[in-house]
Amino acid sequence: MARWFIGFLPLALVAACGDDAKNEDPLATASGFCDEWAKRACNDEVVDNCSQKPKKDSCLASQAAFCRTKVKASKYDKSGARECLDAVEKAYKDGKIEADEYQVVRNLDIPCDQVRGAEGVFCQKDKDCDDPDAEFCQQREGSKLGVCVINGGYTCEDSDLACAQNFYCDGSCVALKNSGGECAADNQCKPEYKCVVAEDDDTGKCKLRFDVGEDCTEHPDCQTHLCWEGECANRIILSDGDELCDDLS
Repeated sequence: MARWFIGFLPLALVAACGDDAKNEDPLATASGFCDEWAKRACNDEVVDNCSQKPKKDSCLASQAAFCRTKVKASKYDKSGARECLDAVEKAYKDGKIEADEYQVVRNLDIPCDQVRGAEGVFCQKDKDCDDPDAEFCQQREGSKLGVCVINGGYTCEDSDLACAQNFYCDGSCVALKNSGGECAADNQCKPEYKCVVAEDDDTGKCKLRFDVGEDCTEHPDCQTHLCWEGECANRIILSDGDELCDDLS
């Protein structure tokens, strides 16, 4: 009996180690998260659209490498990982990227900002915000999580994440500016405007962003925040040779 038990023990240990490996969370690290990101992005539709000679392995390697440039191991927060990955999968599902999806998959915008360690305190309700200077939970479109913010008129630090929606920080939270308002940066203007500053000037004016179909030179020029091939766009259809496919092939 004793001999049988001794022989069984190594097998039991091997089985236990195998179970541990199976139960290991692939999203526990930034590297594991980026491997999963690549799997969500590189579906058959994307691979076919982005390469004359479709190679899924190449897409997986390119997307994982791209993700690692955006998600640093030292700042990675896995608590928002699954929500982010679901958004990535949805964005790439049909080989067409909508303007708001572009911000998610290229800039890790909401709901992926938490994963990359964005500044701010994330919350679901006001009671989650225990900082007396930022005690209100502002809900955010596209995410289950809000962010703790300071209401208008209250003192703030120099961060555009600190103030409630429609306010920016200038020593205290002040209202965003309309067309023609003096500004030094885009975040001082209402969302439909950008701050246009002439060369050699420190300040400029808030001016309306361009509509879909109008000429543009950079993403902030557009209402959709998507400037594609010199025009403001509301979506991109992935095709071999365009810049978005560079990290998908």
